[in-house]
Amino acid sequence: MSAWILMLIGFTVLGITVHEAGHLMMVKILGGDGIISYDATLLFGSMTVTKMPPNPDHLWLMYPAGGVITALFFFVFFWLPPWLTKTKQDIYVESAASATIYTNLFYAPTELLLYKFGGITETFSWISSLMMMIGLAIAFIFYLKKILNWIDEPSNNNR
Repeated sequence: MSAWILMLIGFTVLGITVHEAGHLMMVKILGGDGIISYDATLLFGSMTVTKMPPNPDHLWLMYPAGGVITALFFFVFFWLPPWLTKTKQDIYVESAASATIYTNLFYAPTELLLYKFGGITETFSWISSLMMMIGLAIAFIFYLKKILNWIDEPSNNNR
């Protein structure tokens, strides 16, 4: 279980990087530019627009892009390969990737609130935290049966 916790922490730091890069990528696709910054723990990142796109009306696309791109990245590179191998040892990677995917998919639509309200507000903080917890709970429920089976049969390498 400690390996899973370490993997989840690593995925969190990587997920934040990919998430903010997703925002930046969308701003650049729209014709703007920005910078990514982190706090000292690397557990909080932000992307600041430094050059507005030619059509600022499309800037709303930047807000959900971070979560959607992160979910897609973790699905392709971390969830799908272990899922295809069908071994119990891969449950670490598969379930930690699933947690990252679900939290980002549930967080992405809430980031549109930043666009609507013009920045981080107390309401946004509560709603975004709730949505990420819902995503994490869904990932946990989805994997609970697999994890319990994996714990019960340590000698069996097949799912």
